[in-house]
Amino acid sequence: MNRVTYEQVVAQLKTSGCAAGQVNPTEYHAWKGRLAEELGMPVTSKSDLADFAANRYAWKKAKEAGTRKSSAALELGSLVDCLALTPELFEEQYLCEPKRVALKKDGTPYANGQQDATQKAEWEAAVAAGRRLLSPDEYERGARIAGQVVRHMELIGLVVGETCDTQVGLWVCVAELGGVPLATPIILCAMLDVLPHEGRRIVDVKTTGKDVASESALVYAAEDFWYGAQAALYTDMFNLVAPDDERCEFVFLFVGTGGEVPMSRELVMLGDSLALYREVYTGWVREFALAHADGDWGTPELEAVVYAPSRRFYAQWAMHNERSEA
Repeated sequence: MNRVTYEQVVAQLKTSGCAAGQVNPTEYHAWKGRLAEELGMPVTSKSDLADFAANRYAWKKAKEAGTRKSSAALELGSLVDCLALTPELFEEQYLCEPKRVALKKDGTPYANGQQDATQKAEWEAAVAAGRRLLSPDEYERGARIAGQVVRHMELIGLVVGETCDTQVGLWVCVAELGGVPLATPIILCAMLDVLPHEGRRIVDVKTTGKDVASESALVYAAEDFWYGAQAALYTDMFNLVAPDDERCEFVFLFVGTGGEVPMSRELVMLGDSLALYREVYTGWVREFALAHADGDWGTPELEAVVYAPSRRFYAQWAMHNERSEA
């Protein structure tokens, strides 16, 4: 599968309402605003929909401010994805080298550790060009985790470029769901981490600080971050774009970010799970389209919460009772 250009995506959307192809992840994110402006309809993704559903007012304000979510965990995940899935893009997106300090005429470093002027200029130019600076330790950690991703993929028969494609973008114009028109047409976009050439699977890589040896930890992670909605949305979008290559199984490949030897484990979502989360994402899409049609983005005043004890509380209470009885 060849990497698509923005112009190709626009042409495909105008012609058939769908587009697909391998894509540079940086470009994929940058194209959302351009597509919305050029095609005259909202563009959204699973992440956008989940944030919108959680708090549409906060989501709208963040969009207006041009704020993008960022954290150390997200940065590490992006690095691992690049190293494992698109290593050819590493030098375009990152710069990794030890810091060189400036030296006095006698060859000794300045006491304040002032950076070498030539390297400082190179780093500033790299950052201005959109590259992210990595320390050798950051690179080593990312490479160690990415290595486990590659090993696990090979274990299940997936070799990048040979038996699977990576970072495959999907774009679909949607005017109705289940035969019911949306309040306004929208464009759904998604990026598949791993698309096997054969079989019924789609695979997504997730880095996590949770204990991947714990089944419940992975289930809670999937529920907390609405990964099931991603699985259902991505599967349905792919089946619309490629109806002759139907997929019915979505696999999250979780890789732990802690420890010297990262552990990996698959979380598989099949028919019943996909059907459940299909209801979730379709509800989000309908509300998203309606908000755009009505210009209703909510207010800072949120609804009251009626307290109900959480599972965490009951677990703590049980431990408290056990200690008391002892």
